[in-house]
Amino acid sequence: MISVEQQGKLDLLILENKKIAFYKAYREIVNCSLGDAIAELGLRYEVLRSQRNSEFTVSNEQYWDGFYS
Repeated sequence: MISVEQQGKLDLLILENKKIAFYKAYREIVNCSLGDAIAELGLRYEVLRSQRNSEFTVSNEQYWDGFYS
């Protein structure tokens, strides 16, 4: 289970476009596969984009530029 503090740190990584750091931190917290971490990033990204859009450091297009999963 992810604590509120841990979720806040993970969300910050997403908002700052630090995908690799997110994968590492998320996998460490929940002990999951890389595939699961990639899926979680996509899900949480959508939530944050709808709730905290102005806090992102890059646009939606820039966020996924060059990212292939």
